[in-house]
Amino acid sequence: MAGEVQTPGYQGPLKAGTRIPDTQEILIREPFPFVSRGALKLAAPISAFGLSLEGVSLLDVGISTGGFSDFALQAGAKRVLGVDVTIHQVDRKLQEDPRVTLVRKNARHLLPEDLPWPPDLAVMDLSFISILLVLPALSTATSCPVLSLIKPQFEAERHEIGRGGIVRTSEIRARILSRLREAISPLGYGISAACLAGIRGQKGNQEFFFLMTPHAPHSVSQESLHELAFQSP
Repeated sequence: MAGEVQTPGYQGPLKAGTRIPDTQEILIREPFPFVSRGALKLAAPISAFGLSLEGVSLLDVGISTGGFSDFALQAGAKRVLGVDVTIHQVDRKLQEDPRVTLVRKNARHLLPEDLPWPPDLAVMDLSFISILLVLPALSTATSCPVLSLIKPQFEAERHEIGRGGIVRTSEIRARILSRLREAISPLGYGISAACLAGIRGQKGNQEFFFLMTPHAPHSVSQESLHELAFQSP
């Protein structure tokens, strides 16, 4: 069921009880090391921006199953505060980890008193809403930098989204990143760095990361974002 048993070249369905020739090679794939593929997305900016998670107190906004948090903890983070509208989908491994505290709340309404300790870094992975709707609450609740996944399909205008919820062209992605840059500044953040996410979204959307610093000007130009958008085919 986990897809960890493989039989190279075998064409039939593979499930428990499947009969295969006794000469067929069977391989056991190493289990995936994180609770979700989101960890692979986060690995890219951590490396690209030269960030260390060792000893960091992390705020995970939109924790979902916990891929970002799991990556951070395995990279040496001290503790994690996970926020989401529902916390039932957080992987049991993280639910039982004493370093993890979960808060069931819409991040748009996050308050300083919701945070039991001041985070050193916030990571953010939102679905179905724009990051622009959450940044105002974050700027009030904490003064730490924000490393946010940018999902173009949730930042685009309706006519910019193709069939299947996919933003298909580099031109559209460039417009989206440009609009975000303009809209982020009045919310009290400056974009310090930007890069591609480590892997594409499940439907194939090319995603990005912004590292945003509170009360700072943009360090990333419109031209740089345009070039970044065109790095993706």
